[in-house]
Amino acid sequence: MIVFSFDKSFFSEIYSLCFQTRQSGQRVIVKRVLNPLCGIQQAAVQSGLQTRFTEFKRSDDFFTENKKRLTGDFMKKVLGIVASPRKLGNSEMMIKEIGKHIPVPCELKLLRLSDFDIKPCRACYTCLFKEEHCVIKDDLHKITEAIAEADGLIVAAPTYFLGANALLKLLLDRGLSFYSYLDRFWGKPSVGIGIAGIEGKEGYTLLNIRSFLKLTMTDIKMTGMIYGALPGEIFFNEENKQIAAAMGKALFGERLETKAPSCPLCGGDTFQFIGDNRVKCMLCSNPGTVETKDGRPVFSIGRAGHELFLSKEEALQHRDWLRQMKGRFSEEKSRLKEISSAYLKGWEFIKP
Repeated sequence: MIVFSFDKSFFSEIYSLCFQTRQSGQRVIVKRVLNPLCGIQQAAVQSGLQTRFTEFKRSDDFFTENKKRLTGDFMKKVLGIVASPRKLGNSEMMIKEIGKHIPVPCELKLLRLSDFDIKPCRACYTCLFKEEHCVIKDDLHKITEAIAEADGLIVAAPTYFLGANALLKLLLDRGLSFYSYLDRFWGKPSVGIGIAGIEGKEGYTLLNIRSFLKLTMTDIKMTGMIYGALPGEIFFNEENKQIAAAMGKALFGERLETKAPSCPLCGGDTFQFIGDNRVKCMLCSNPGTVETKDGRPVFSIGRAGHELFLSKEEALQHRDWLRQMKGRFSEEKSRLKEISSAYLKGWEFIKP
């Protein structure tokens, strides 16, 4: 078999051609690229590219030799997390639609949370000391590895009773395990979309999604809400495809800044009004004040200390604070046992 060594710009152009065909078409083109010289020449000619071969040599294993240039240098790995138990529902379809509009070569893989066994966190803190593994025997490790290996995340969740489906929170509640992946999670670009059946009745769904993306240490490029109850109904409205296109372009591009009033620290737009002009951001949980300027609310939010995700350094500090809780427990064990023993007996539990 004849093997070709190309300069990088030619290889990038060929791979961009492969990517433009998307999904099934992509595989056909890649096979042609892996064929002998005539296949690459033909692909180049059909696309109007000029071949620029710099070296020819003999080899029996073209794919092994050029696999890195075919996949590693140019192919982005995108993980779509479907936080809905419905197969081929609006969440799944929206992720696929977003994936169609990512303008760089990528491979989209979907992960439906309902397919995985995710048990509740025991708050044992063992994962903070046992690298990359929780002691609970379930599928969490498969999910965290998939997130860690991805170059970007797309998260979609439906609204259930004014909030995101509980699958998303169930995974987030195992977030202590995320700290052993912090270097691999930190700064990963992400987009998130919520889907509600009734317009205006999404409740805190978008807050749930943003919270998940922030606490998995990602860099949120764009989030939004769309509406549709029946599977596929979201695309009755063509504007939702435009939202999907914008999200696809934003994932590995520039963050789309919102014009709505927001927290200057984390970008959150959900606030608790405490009294007078005092508020608290419900995304980063920092306090501040609100005042009106030119008829618009302006939020002034300040760091209260003990931040969870505003910077990598602060995330590591929170991890260290969690780790020292083991020592505190040992120090206070007798006192804690004395308090809890008073609540040990005399209550009846309903069992399944």
